[in-house]
Amino acid sequence: MSRHRLRFHLLALLAALIALAAGCGVNPVTGRSELRLISEPEEIAMGKQNYIPGQQQSGGQYVVDPQLTAYVSEVGRKLARVSDRNQLPYEFVVLNESVPNAWAMPGGKIAVNRGLLTELRSEAELA
Repeated sequence: MSRHRLRFHLLALLAALIALAAGCGVNPVTGRSELRLISEPEEIAMGKQNYIPGQQQSGGQYVVDPQLTAYVSEVGRKLARVSDRNQLPYEFVVLNESVPNAWAMPGGKIAVNRGLLTELRSEAELA
């Protein structure tokens, strides 16, 4: 292998290592470094962009009982305050869908179907 080609490969390897190191962050749970493919602001933007369309695909917001949504939000905020990522802008919504399900999107966007709420027997099960 010629010197020029060797130098090129070494520089390419160095550039790859620098790029890899730049994409690393500390996992708040384990305290260990890990590869992050998107930044936290990108994660928040991704969730914000897809949250309303996701709700619309799942029956839309359940507006009949605002107290139910307030209750789900209260329970969610309690959990968010003690989570390892409590700085995220968490949002909680109840969807008008009878199928028992819940889902989350990046950046703290969380939805619970009213069908799941009818199956729960306690606040602990919701949490």
